[in-house]
Amino acid sequence: MKTCSYCGQDCSDEEASCSGCGREFVEPPPEVPGGLFHRPPRPEARSVVLRTFAQESPAQQALAALQAAQIEGFIGTDDCGGMLPPLTTGPFRLVVSEVHREAAEQILDEFESTAQPLAEQPPGPDSTKPQ
Repeated sequence: MKTCSYCGQDCSDEEASCSGCGREFVEPPPEVPGGLFHRPPRPEARSVVLRTFAQESPAQQALAALQAAQIEGFIGTDDCGGMLPPLTTGPFRLVVSEVHREAAEQILDEFESTAQPLAEQPPGPDSTKPQ
């Protein structure tokens, strides 16, 4: 017997949809071990501040580089627990698990060596035209 997850109606195993509400029975997706990043959780691991940034934009770029390499992390800042985000002026701390610290440092070193700071980027096509 199948039980409809929507209405709770009991139906036979051969039915493709619920006889009570008409919803189609769907197989649940297979559970991925370790969640999104396919790594087992390690509650004993501490979080460490990998880098500290004065502005949010470079911190977000560094976090995106880590996430592209499937390393979990977040940006911590003092914004009163999310109550006053417009008043946040820094510092912006890039936090990762201590377990992933070495890999994250390598990724950020590679990212920082290839990324150009905003002041050193070549001028855009309209930069020579007067505004």
